[in-house]
Amino acid sequence: MAQRAGTSVRGYTGAARGAHWLTALLLAVSIPLGLVMTRIEGDLKFTLYHWHEWIGFTVWWIAVFRVAWRIGHRPPPHVPTLPAWQRAVAESVHGLLYMALLAMPIVGWIGNSAFGFPLEPFGLFRLPDLVAKDEALGRRLLDLHGWAGWAVIGLLAMHVGAALQHHFIVGDATLRRMLPRRLGGLPPG
Repeated sequence: MAQRAGTSVRGYTGAARGAHWLTALLLAVSIPLGLVMTRIEGDLKFTLYHWHEWIGFTVWWIAVFRVAWRIGHRPPPHVPTLPAWQRAVAESVHGLLYMALLAMPIVGWIGNSAFGFPLEPFGLFRLPDLVAKDEALGRRLLDLHGWAGWAVIGLLAMHVGAALQHHFIVGDATLRRMLPRRLGGLPPG
């Protein structure tokens, strides 16, 4: 627990923290919507689909921002006590999550296009169809989207589990690097 009191470990920037927690909040809504909407019928099904699509559209833009931000703002170094294999796993999980957050909304959009369902974020405008109507292709793409969703759930379980394990069991500053300052987060650096 020595790292909790005085540490040279630094936290993420405020923009990186904000984008991270906003993404977490949106995924906490979008994933259950995705699980429920495919198992019900009626008007509620279409309402949930729209919300899921709108959230996916938003998550995609946040992911684009996060990648752009990360290019210009290197993340803070890992805690010095983190073994090399855990650094490699953490970097791999982060990379796979970024790839999924960028790819899944696009696959969903293409799948919607193939089914002939317009994508209208927040009902404000209509995005162009990316492919001609082809229900067989749409089914395959939305199946892929669904399986990728299960992979994301697994990656998120690893990500959250590791952060909690580091915070509550190991007692290092790994989680505090991403926490807001008012909740004990570390200063950016």
